[in-house]
Amino acid sequence: MTTPSSRSWLSTGLAVALLAAFWFFLAPKQLGGPATYVVTHGGSMAKAGYHSGDLAILHGSSAYKVNDIAGYKDTGGFVVLHRIIRIDGSHYIF
Repeated sequence: MTTPSSRSWLSTGLAVALLAAFWFFLAPKQLGGPATYVVTHGGSMAKAGYHSGDLAILHGSSAYKVNDIAGYKDTGGFVVLHRIIRIDGSHYIF
């Protein structure tokens, strides 16, 4: 049987674990986390399941392959989301 005190500790522990998981996977880079958030615009990614106004959460990877969807900064500094169609040496063709 659990006592009110043990339930309180369990609830606190669960809340701390959920907060830590959120931070580890979803905290924005601006706050020291691993994620970049992008709101999609346009319809070019509709076949991949992304529609204008969707929120995409991006994480970096040590390797990318053809057909991966990746985000990169364009010359204006905006994050652009596209599918990799070819890899030419160390260059990605989107």
